[in-house]
Amino acid sequence: MEENDRAIDEMLHNIDEIDDFVLRQVCRLLSTGVPQKYGIEHINVNLSVLECMKEGFAEHIISIVENSGADKHHISFEITESVAPKDYHHLEEVIEKLKQAGFMFYIDDFGTGFSNLNALFSLEADVIKIDKSVLWGAEKSELGMVLLKSTVEMVRDMHKKTLAEGVETEAKRIRTQRAFG
Repeated sequence: MEENDRAIDEMLHNIDEIDDFVLRQVCRLLSTGVPQKYGIEHINVNLSVLECMKEGFAEHIISIVENSGADKHHISFEITESVAPKDYHHLEEVIEKLKQAGFMFYIDDFGTGFSNLNALFSLEADVIKIDKSVLWGAEKSELGMVLLKSTVEMVRDMHKKTLAEGVETEAKRIRTQRAFG
């Protein structure tokens, strides 16, 4: 789904139904054992920050997965930040509940939009996905490479994993390796 379409759906409150449908489908797939058979350790599911801010959200998600019989350890959630949270404390609590239940968390598209250092400090994400625009900026200039390297180093110093989006060519793979050390 395009970023603008997702923002429109969030504003129209359709994202709840879409995200529930996607999560149920992921649970159904995981319950077959097929992903695990092919070495897929977990499947990532995007969550809207708006959706996470709703009362009872963590319990709702846990209920969907438990009712499906899927293993929570095979599901990771990506927090999409197309809308900035008004209450980081509440979002922290939601993530903490879901992590305690066995899920992993990613911060998606770090380096764009509303992603910021506050998210790194306050949200207990396991993996930080660096947006492709940061990687592509490293391809265009040395200053861009400094930004990419600094971001990777900072995230690693926080004992979190990094993942770069947009590694689509051999040149980008080499640049990414250089930045990731």
